[in-house]
Amino acid sequence: MTIHDMERIQLIKEKYPTGTRILNKRLIDPFQNLDNMKGTVKNVDDMGGIHMVWDNGSTLALYEHEDDFIIIDNSGILLDLENGHIRHKQIDLPPKVELEKCYEVTDCRCIDLVSLDNSIDIIVDDEGLLKTGNFVSTIKIIGHGTIQLAGKLLFLGSDSEGNFIPLTTEQIEWISKNVRYEKYPKYTI
Repeated sequence: MTIHDMERIQLIKEKYPTGTRILNKRLIDPFQNLDNMKGTVKNVDDMGGIHMVWDNGSTLALYEHEDDFIIIDNSGILLDLENGHIRHKQIDLPPKVELEKCYEVTDCRCIDLVSLDNSIDIIVDDEGLLKTGNFVSTIKIIGHGTIQLAGKLLFLGSDSEGNFIPLTTEQIEWISKNVRYEKYPKYTI
């Protein structure tokens, strides 16, 4: 392997970090049917193979300049108070979400975690009830009951190793079907 090859592979690793969401348009392998399938990058090997976990459970790798695919948005959902109403916003996130990003988005120093089905987590300010100006949200999760949480709520995915990652399309759909919240907060602290 030449220095040029090693540099090219390093660029591929930087372009497709773990957690990057991919939409496959067409594979060069005619025996695999993953057209229009979405997946998440698991890692890039030392030969430049982009190892995937496809949303259908397949683990077939991709190769740049051979397979036809694109990076798709990495997003999370934020519930925030705006003009007295709780708003649901889709926000852009990096492929791997570090704690610092959670602190930044939720405006806090210490987070708490509420785990839902389908590897979905809600990140919430652990000190939310202690802060003046925070709002209290009543969240109903179908099949799980009702919870009250204070402050901004960030919905993220999590991988098998417990890392925060952006939500998949299926997770966003699950949230829209199974999570209900009141449009007006119970009260503001």
